[in-house]
Amino acid sequence: MEKRFRFGIKPFIFFSCAIVILLSNLAIAHNFFINDNWTIQPSPTNNNLFSVSFTDNLNGWAVGASGTIIHTSNGGLNWFLQNDGLDYPFVSVSFPTNNKGWIVANKFIYSHPVIISTTNSGLNWNYFYYPDTNLIFRTVYFNDTLNGYIGTYNGLVLKTTNGGVNWITIQNDSSFISFLEIKKFDFYNHNKGVAVGGGMDIAGVFRYTTNAGYNWSVKNVAAEPLNDVRMIDSSYIIGSGGDFEFGSYVLVTTNFGTTFDLKYIPVFGLAYTLYPRTKDEWWISMGFTRTFQITFDRGNTFYEIPAPQNSVIYDMVFIDSLTGWCVGTNGTVAKYNNSVINVKEDILNIGDFELFQNYPNPFNSSTVIKWNMIKKSNIKISVFDLTGREISTLVNSTFNKGLHYITYDASELKSGVYFYSISSGSQKITKSMVVVK
Repeated sequence: MEKRFRFGIKPFIFFSCAIVILLSNLAIAHNFFINDNWTIQPSPTNNNLFSVSFTDNLNGWAVGASGTIIHTSNGGLNWFLQNDGLDYPFVSVSFPTNNKGWIVANKFIYSHPVIISTTNSGLNWNYFYYPDTNLIFRTVYFNDTLNGYIGTYNGLVLKTTNGGVNWITIQNDSSFISFLEIKKFDFYNHNKGVAVGGGMDIAGVFRYTTNAGYNWSVKNVAAEPLNDVRMIDSSYIIGSGGDFEFGSYVLVTTNFGTTFDLKYIPVFGLAYTLYPRTKDEWWISMGFTRTFQITFDRGNTFYEIPAPQNSVIYDMVFIDSLTGWCVGTNGTVAKYNNSVINVKEDILNIGDFELFQNYPNPFNSSTVIKWNMIKKSNIKISVFDLTGREISTLVNSTFNKGLHYITYDASELKSGVYFYSISSGSQKITKSMVVVK
């Protein structure tokens, strides 16, 4: 006799309630991060915002679909539309000063590029329809009011030395990868800069210049395109890239492109944009998954945090370690909450001891913390929450030279990012750990 399973109304109701409770708990866990890390700011538009530029902690602009331009002069407490009637998708914005800024757009998806500029903080805009209608503009970058660059889908670099009055085309070398898309620029100073891009399933392309963009060296550094790049100092550069099939990665060079290290992000998603909040802590938007990946140790370990307002984040900027903004779908604008992570992440001066990463990490209820005593000394190991409040002291006594372990019971903690530190006198090392319930 054939067995048939009946799913009656009572089990169905019970199952549905269980799912609702589970999703609610997950939402609570996610909101713990969202509310603590980013504050949603009032936005005057529902259009997608693709690019953001700030000159200081007060003045910023964001641009996006359907000719959208929004501006704040008070750190984002209020944003106002500066649209000037041009209904093109604005793809990139760059303001080197509070008065002068540039935007690039394309009249059609695949042709007729346009350069928009202002000299009075966006009160008025000037339009220049670029004569080569076959070009597709992707990004604009100005490192001062005279010197600027535009990257194109065709792999060409346009350069100006007079504030956009005239533009010259920088000739590529003859290699195939030189004609792949340029997505982002960043410059350390007037002469030294980088650009990244590439083609999906073709190459991730890294370009660098030491003569103000008149010549570019080009390297194929990955199997998939690079989407963003930041110069942390004159030699230390990080980038993000990937595609849907290949996955995402962070690219690191500490010698201005002589050698590279690829650090793969072990989650599904596409790394759209990245920005270092500090030299060690980097934020990476994972695009359509509507999440951030955060690393506190220069890409060795990644932690996932939901994006603000469940948005796809297209661009972000930190003007210093305490102040940043991100923009994305449906007009989302959010400001980084600088009160969240105020425990110093890593102190590299190791004197009497070494602190290792806890294992496992992330963890559910317990984890092992290991440290090495260089010599006999009194040490204290403490645990802190995201606000910097000490929530537990694990040890506070004298230990002999050698390796030591302790199992930390975190069963009472909620899901989230926490910090543990080892200290002795003026010496201190702090690392992060993640509880997942």
